Amino acid sequence: IASAAYYASLEYAKERPQGRRIMEKDPSKPQIPIIEHADVKRMLLFQRAVVEGSLSLLLLCTKYVDLMRDGDNDQKERYKFLLDILTPVAKSYPSEMGNLSVSMGMQCLGGYGYCDEFPLEQYYRDMRIHPIHEGTTGIQAMDLLGRKVVMKDGRALNCFLEELESTIKSTGDFADLVPYGEKLKVAIEKLKEVTAALVAFALKGEIERYLADAVLYLELFGTITIGWQWLLQGTTASRALEASPSTSDVKFYEGKLIAMKYFFHYELPKIEGLATRLMDGEAITNTMEIDHFFD
Repeated sequence: IASAAYYASLEYAKERPQGRRIMEKDPSKPQIPIIEHADVKRMLLFQRAVVEGSLSLLLLCTKYVDLMRDGDNDQKERYKFLLDILTPVAKSYPSEMGNLSVSMGMQCLGGYGYCDEFPLEQYYRDMRIHPIHEGTTGIQAMDLLGRKVVMKDGRALNCFLEELESTIKSTGDFADLVPYGEKLKVAIEKLKEVTAALVAFALKGEIERYLADAVLYLELFGTITIGWQWLLQGTTASRALEASPSTSDVKFYEGKLIAMKYFFHYELPKIEGLATRLMDGEAITNTMEIDHFFD
C-alpha cells in the first residue's frame, strides 16, 4: 500500500505545475512541476526510504527462512536467531512507518490527496489497520525487548550486530560509503548503550520499568535496522556503478545512493532523541495513576 501511494504521489508531483523557483521573480515565467521543489523531493525521498528500506528487510527475512532449511546445524541456528530478532521489526517498521509514508504521499497532493478523485485517501484508510493486525506494535515491542534481545544470553542480538558490522566492513571498498558505515557504527554503539541501560532495570527486578518504553526501543532498533538495509543497498549500487552500466541504470543506482544518504541524514539521527528518553531514569508512564487522567 505504501509503495502504491509512493508511485501515485510521484506521478502527481511530476505532472502538477505549481509555483516557480524561489529565486525566480518574473511572474510571466511558466510554473514548474512541484517535483522540482526541494520540500516535495524531501517528501518523496521519505516515502522511498521507508518503502524500499522495508521491502529490503522483508526480503532479507524470507532469505533467512530459506537458509534455515539448508546448511549445517550451526548455520541453521544462526539464521533462526536472526529471524527471531528481526521478526518484531519486520512486523512493526513497515506497518508503522508505512502509515507515515502514505500520509506524506497525501501531503504531496495537497487538497487533492483528501479527495476520492485520487487514490491516496483510500490508501491512507487501508494502511491504518496494519500496525494493529500485525499483533499491535506494543506487543511486538515487548517481544523484542522482553524476549528476543535477552534470549540465550543475548545470542540473537549478537548475531544481528555481527551482520551489521560485516556490512560496515564492506563499505571500506567504496570511499563515498565509509562515512555512512561510520554513522551506522555510532548507531550500533548507541543501541548497545541503551540496551545495557534497560537490561540493568530487569536485572534489578524492575520489569515494569524495563518494558515501559519498549515501543520506543523497537522504534530505535527498527530505524537502525533499516539504516543497515540502506547501507547494503548502497554497497550494491556502488559496486554496480563501477561496472559501467547503461545510462538508465546509472540513474537508478544513483537514485538508490541518494535515498540511502537521505535515510542516514534525515532518519537515523532520530535515534538520539529516542536514546535520551530510553536512558532517562524518570519512569513517567509507570508513575502515572488512573486518577491522573480526567474527563
